[in-house]
Amino acid sequence: MPSSFLEAVRFAKFTVDLRGTDSILGSRRLMGFSALERKAKGPTSQAPGLEPEHIRRLHEVLHTASNCIDRLGAGCFLICLYGCARWSDLRYIDHVEIEAGEFVTLFTTEHKTASVGLRRDQYLPIVVPWSGICNDDWVTTWLETYQKAGLDIRKRPLGPLLPAAPIDGTFYARPLTTAEAACWLRASWKGLQTVRLTGVTP
Repeated sequence: MPSSFLEAVRFAKFTVDLRGTDSILGSRRLMGFSALERKAKGPTSQAPGLEPEHIRRLHEVLHTASNCIDRLGAGCFLICLYGCARWSDLRYIDHVEIEAGEFVTLFTTEHKTASVGLRRDQYLPIVVPWSGICNDDWVTTWLETYQKAGLDIRKRPLGPLLPAAPIDGTFYARPLTTAEAACWLRASWKGLQTVRLTGVTP
């Protein structure tokens, strides 16, 4: 692909000062192919950004939902949100450190930058602040809900932060997949006027 090739050459020029890159980057032929490629691709389709109303709904579900599993899920989504983490980052947590009133830190080895070998043994810390956009002690509520659901946040290795749960209220050993999490999240937002229920990926 011309665009990808030009990006690679541009990277080589400015990081390792590779000689001969200027003539490639100045090629009108390559620039033309790259422009045609971008035009054929069309606009980028992205999921809409979250609005405060969406986050408030998750806080509301965490505090008021009658179903313990729904409350647990809302708390895990808030962990993902406030920790700026991908859902896949939460599929295998080694351990959790809690600084009451300050932070919750989750240490994971399953993340985008992980690779086979030594780096697989290095933890990526996901730091979650105790306070959110709502004036509530949501972390304490989530930790209490986690315990009531029969899960042990102190377990090491913890495994998936939110295991898949069948309808009988128990948990599987496997993590909730991204597709399952997206369906769960969309269900939590039903009824909000500003919510677009398509293209939501945690």
